[in-house]
Amino acid sequence: NYNTKATVPFLLEITLMGHQGYFLIDTGSNVNVLKEGIVKIETPNPENTECSIIGGGGSFQGALVEIPFTYNNKKAKELFYISDISEALSAMTKSLNLKYPILGVIGIEFLKKNKAVLNFTNNTYKL
Repeated sequence: NYNTKATVPFLLEITLMGHQGYFLIDTGSNVNVLKEGIVKIETPNPENTECSIIGGGGSFQGALVEIPFTYNNKKAKELFYISDISEALSAMTKSLNLKYPILGVIGIEFLKKNKAVLNFTNNTYKL
């Protein structure tokens, strides 16, 4: 059990492929998305998907890759779409004055699987 005092939006501090950073916790996202350039994709296998991330919906095309990462001293492995969302994430990183960059978006399936509890009143989460 881990309680994290968070800013809003909620951010999960992670280590991924040697990169320190954050995932934006997006309860409205039905997919996980990682910005391009973090992992090297040998043979891109783009898939079209209908999704809702960062307050919007629509469809996009991106490679679907299983990626290991660590958070709160726990190891995880999730499927991520690799997509060009760098501009939005960089703007958020800058506006929140973060220590590390936001590397991607972690969606509702990860949160459900890990029995996450988000408390919006106290700006804390348990994961």
